[in-house]
Amino acid sequence: MSHFFSLILISTLLLSNDIPNFEDDFLQSLEEVSEIATKSKLNIDDAPAFVTVLNHEKLRKLGIDNVQEALAQVPGVQLKREAIGVPVIIFRGVSQKGEVKLMLDGVSINNTYRGSIYHFLDFPIELVERIEVIRGAGSVLYGSGAISGVINIITKSSSSENINSVFISGGSYNYYKGGALVASNFANIKIAIDTYYQENQKFIESTDRHLTDYSVGLKINDEHFALLAKNQKSDIGKCLRCSLCAC
Repeated sequence: MSHFFSLILISTLLLSNDIPNFEDDFLQSLEEVSEIATKSKLNIDDAPAFVTVLNHEKLRKLGIDNVQEALAQVPGVQLKREAIGVPVIIFRGVSQKGEVKLMLDGVSINNTYRGSIYHFLDFPIELVERIEVIRGAGSVLYGSGAISGVINIITKSSSSENINSVFISGGSYNYYKGGALVASNFANIKIAIDTYYQENQKFIESTDRHLTDYSVGLKINDEHFALLAKNQKSDIGKCLRCSLCAC
């Protein structure tokens, strides 16, 4: 009989040790919020739209390198390239330009002429805190260009914490990437600067896909105002001469 009570006691202790883990998982799920569904913070389970939130840690563990690769993980979102090598995001089979709104820290950055968003799809994941994606019409809240969906890239410079980091990597086809993030508080004002540079010169038989991309960003904010400025240059595509004549 004493062995029976000992077994019950051990089982109870083991179960009690597992309870906090369930509580931690539940509390963590409540912290997963989206700011784009209603323009206010809202738990993704209560969002009145098909919302997906991609967190940096999970993307890093999956080996995701940039925003474009991250969006490929979202259900209903497909990626393709035009004849000249420019990437295109397709929401639910709709591939027309100007129907997906892309925002960086809540600021729309679509090309004003064609509505295209390819120039930020190679944004490195090392500078991204999370990516929020709405699948479905969002023009009521976000105006023109949000017919098929909305993408909001939240950068680490927008974090309430002062995060300082440096990253560098390289790979095949002369691929290089490097960047840094520096943030600090001066009185009640937070100043964050992020920058990166990446280059890829890929030549496979008669075609190529080159990439030269760099950016410098500045964010200044306190409890009353926020200033976001970013200078970004992207040269991406195929060599048109090689594509036409296969030289």
